[in-house]
Amino acid sequence: DGEAVPIIYGAKMTGKIGGSTVGFLNIQTNDSELASAANYTALRLRQDVFERSSIGGIFTNVQGGGEHNRVGGLDATFRFLDYLDAKFSGTAVDGNVTISGNDGGG
Repeated sequence: DGEAVPIIYGAKMTGKIGGSTVGFLNIQTNDSELASAANYTALRLRQDVFERSSIGGIFTNVQGGGEHNRVGGLDATFRFLDYLDAKFSGTAVDGNVTISGNDGGG
Protein backbone atom coordinates (compact mmCIF):
# COMPACT_ATOMS: atom_id res chain seq x y z
CA ASP A 1 0.00 0.00 0.00
CA GLY A 2 1.48 3.27 -1.11
CA GLU A 3 4.92 1.90 -2.03
CA ALA A 4 6.56 3.76 -4.89
CA VAL A 5 7.62 1.77 -7.96
CA PRO A 6 11.15 2.84 -8.97
CA ILE A 7 11.30 4.37 -12.45
CA ILE A 8 14.61 4.01 -14.30
CA TYR A 9 13.65 6.32 -17.16
CA GLY A 10 10.67 7.73 -19.00
CA ALA A 11 10.01 9.69 -22.16
CA LYS A 12 6.99 11.54 -23.50
CA MET A 13 6.47 13.20 -26.85
CA THR A 14 3.36 14.90 -28.17
CA GLY A 15 2.75 17.21 -31.06
CA LYS A 16 1.24 17.99 -34.39
CA ILE A 17 3.06 18.06 -37.72
CA GLY A 18 0.85 19.28 -40.54
CA GLY A 19 -2.27 17.12 -40.44
CA SER A 20 -0.69 14.44 -38.22
CA THR A 21 -0.98 14.28 -34.44
CA VAL A 22 1.34 12.02 -32.43
CA GLY A 23 1.58 11.00 -28.79
CA PHE A 24 4.24 8.68 -27.38
CA LEU A 25 4.99 7.55 -23.82
CA ASN A 26 7.60 5.03 -22.63
CA ILE A 27 8.51 4.16 -19.04
CA GLN A 28 10.94 1.56 -17.72
CA THR A 29 10.55 0.50 -14.09
CA ASN A 30 12.94 -1.39 -11.86
CA ASP A 31 12.24 -4.42 -9.66
CA SER A 32 10.36 -3.68 -6.45
CA GLU A 33 8.53 -5.60 -3.75
CA LEU A 34 5.32 -5.02 -5.72
CA ALA A 35 6.38 -6.19 -9.19
CA SER A 36 9.18 -7.21 -11.52
CA ALA A 37 10.84 -4.64 -13.75
CA ALA A 38 8.58 -3.72 -16.67
CA ASN A 39 8.40 -1.52 -19.73
CA TYR A 40 5.25 0.48 -20.50
CA THR A 41 4.66 1.96 -23.95
CA ALA A 42 1.77 3.88 -25.49
CA LEU A 43 1.67 5.30 -29.02
CA ARG A 44 -1.19 7.23 -30.63
CA LEU A 45 -1.23 8.53 -34.20
CA ARG A 46 -4.02 10.47 -35.87
CA GLN A 47 -4.14 11.80 -39.41
CA ASP A 48 -6.57 14.47 -40.56
CA VAL A 49 -8.29 13.53 -43.80
CA PHE A 50 -10.60 15.58 -45.96
CA GLU A 51 -11.75 18.81 -44.36
CA ARG A 52 -13.08 17.66 -40.96
CA SER A 53 -12.39 13.94 -40.68
CA SER A 54 -9.61 11.79 -39.24
CA ILE A 55 -8.26 8.28 -39.01
CA GLY A 56 -6.06 7.04 -36.20
CA GLY A 57 -4.47 4.20 -34.36
CA ILE A 58 -3.25 3.36 -30.88
CA PHE A 59 -0.82 0.76 -29.55
CA THR A 60 -0.07 -0.05 -25.92
CA ASN A 61 2.41 -2.55 -24.55
CA VAL A 62 3.33 -3.71 -21.05
CA GLN A 63 6.17 -6.18 -20.87
CA GLY A 64 8.06 -7.56 -17.90
CA GLY A 65 8.57 -10.57 -15.69
CA GLY A 66 8.18 -12.91 -18.66
CA GLU A 67 4.67 -11.63 -19.39
CA HIS A 68 3.26 -9.15 -21.89
CA ASN A 69 0.00 -7.42 -22.71
CA ARG A 70 -0.45 -5.62 -26.03
CA VAL A 71 -3.48 -3.77 -27.34
CA GLY A 72 -3.91 -2.13 -30.73
CA GLY A 73 -6.79 -0.16 -32.09
CA LEU A 74 -7.93 1.74 -35.16
CA ASP A 75 -10.54 4.45 -35.40
CA ALA A 76 -12.02 6.78 -37.97
CA THR A 77 -14.38 9.72 -37.79
CA PHE A 78 -15.97 11.13 -40.93
CA ARG A 79 -17.92 14.39 -40.70
CA PHE A 80 -20.17 14.91 -43.69
CA LEU A 81 -22.31 17.83 -42.58
CA ASP A 82 -22.56 19.95 -39.45
CA TYR A 83 -24.95 17.39 -38.00
CA LEU A 84 -23.84 14.05 -39.52
CA ASP A 85 -20.89 11.97 -38.25
CA ALA A 86 -19.88 8.38 -38.98
CA LYS A 87 -17.51 6.76 -36.49
CA PHE A 88 -15.76 3.40 -36.75
CA SER A 89 -13.38 1.61 -34.37
CA GLY A 90 -11.80 -1.76 -33.74
CA THR A 91 -9.31 -3.31 -31.33
CA ALA A 92 -7.06 -6.35 -31.01
CA VAL A 93 -5.47 -7.79 -27.86
CA ASP A 94 -2.51 -10.11 -27.33
CA GLY A 95 -1.16 -11.14 -23.96
CA ASN A 96 0.03 -13.86 -21.67
CA VAL A 97 -0.57 -12.16 -18.31
CA THR A 98 -1.58 -14.44 -15.43
CA ILE A 99 -3.84 -12.90 -12.82
CA SER A 100 -3.27 -14.42 -9.40
CA GLY A 101 -4.66 -13.91 -5.93
CA ASN A 102 -8.31 -14.05 -6.94
CA ASP A 103 -10.00 -17.34 -6.17
CA GLY A 104 -13.44 -16.00 -7.03
CA GLY A 105 -14.55 -16.11 -3.40
CA GLY A 106 -16.09 -13.21 -1.54
